[in-house]
Amino acid sequence: MSNPNETPSGGYSHDVDEALARSTAELELMSRFYKQRGHLQQASDIEATIYNFQRNNQESDEI
Repeated sequence: MSNPNETPSGGYSHDVDEALARSTAELELMSRFYKQRGHLQQASDIEATIYNFQRNNQESDEI
């Protein structure tokens, strides 16, 4: 395996990326919902979670 993200099954990394993308999209919807209703702290917490998801995923891609 030349790429460290590849697995013998060939699909693990791709499946994780898809799940992360779905989760991020759902969290973005929740953040907008909270912002529209004036719950700015909850929206900020959700946005921080999204940022951490993306940062952790980027770091794992670089390994």
